[in-house]
Amino acid sequence: MSSPIATPDSRNPRPARPPVLEMHDVSKAFARRGKAPFLAVTDLNLTVRDLENTGEFICIVGPSGCGKSTLLHLVAGFDTHIPPTTGEVRFLGKPITGPAASRGMLFQHYSCYPHLSVIDNIAFGLRLHGRALGISDDEIEDAAFRWLELVRLREGDAGKFPHELSGGMRQRVALARCLALKPRCLLMDEPFSALDEPTRLEMQDLIVELWSEIDATVILVSHSIAEAVYLADRVWLMSPSPGTIVSEFTDIPTPDPTVPAMVAQSGPEFADCVAEVSQTFYDVLRAKRDGLSPIHADGTGKGLPAEDEA
Repeated sequence: MSSPIATPDSRNPRPARPPVLEMHDVSKAFARRGKAPFLAVTDLNLTVRDLENTGEFICIVGPSGCGKSTLLHLVAGFDTHIPPTTGEVRFLGKPITGPAASRGMLFQHYSCYPHLSVIDNIAFGLRLHGRALGISDDEIEDAAFRWLELVRLREGDAGKFPHELSGGMRQRVALARCLALKPRCLLMDEPFSALDEPTRLEMQDLIVELWSEIDATVILVSHSIAEAVYLADRVWLMSPSPGTIVSEFTDIPTPDPTVPAMVAQSGPEFADCVAEVSQTFYDVLRAKRDGLSPIHADGTGKGLPAEDEA
């Protein structure tokens, strides 16, 4: 039998791409004066692949106080959270030791600089990292105005200050500032929770539209199961504190950018998926209330008394 002809790719195979994000046995406890440390998250084990020419959109849901934001802040590399108490958090194969421009963060509260105009807010990160990025002042200004348009603000808004904008407009400015740096990973901590429902749905449409523009991994924390199901490729459900990921949902309808969120979220397939996630969420809360272990993604923990876990 003849041997296969060696091709350049087989002689020199392309090295495997490291995952965008990895957590191995991660926990985080916070010191409390006069009290035992508070364990916010525990046993976090996860991998987010680095997909070529695209990025994963992951949403995290769970009860209040379960550590969703703690998980996000570990990835952001904030000095209040890094290093973790146990385990390791890695980004693109390297341990996270602090914040980086490659990991953008959009907060729940409108994180605009009040003393800067809209266009200067958008350009802030570009000016901060301009020398490292090798871009000129003119290129920064052009990019800022491009992102002003991409987040659906008008040229006439460029000179306004945050106090002159609605909540939805301020969040668009914060989003543009994050995305202008083209981060490899965009972290969003309930960014639309303070918005009214119509504006929230508009922002969901905008995120779907811009996601392809930045080709980034997105990790979003949300209290809305419907929002998570609409936006995500994968939904992670966290247990009550100390939080850990107990279920993962992957069979989720893919959003169509041409169909408004308000319309897409009224269909039966979408409703069925929301119902499935909601039922599992309820089961996890009930297990905690009854002193049972949470439901794990593989179902092995279901119905076992917590003291019987091995």
